[in-house]
Amino acid sequence: MQASIARPKDDPRFAEVEASCQVIAKLPSGFTASFNSAYNAHKSQFLRIERTDAFAELNPAFAYNGIKMKFEKAVDGGVEMAHEPSLKPKDQFCS
Repeated sequence: MQASIARPKDDPRFAEVEASCQVIAKLPSGFTASFNSAYNAHKSQFLRIERTDAFAELNPAFAYNGIKMKFEKAVDGGVEMAHEPSLKPKDQFCS
């Protein structure tokens, strides 16, 4: 596993918290995961999971509504199968 954080010394917003964090983790199965999280970057709400033969993504991924999903998979000699299911809105708050 590798991890690093960045904290700009000249930016008071990050006096007590990191501005960004990057992680690469290689699991015993051989699976490699990498992710970035940043408070000092443009508001990106994108999540993507990739394999050698497929991917899935949510964009936006972290909103209260309007989440869109897409996934594609290579099948039968590399022909792409794509799917964009419709996701029903859900109430994110308890009543």
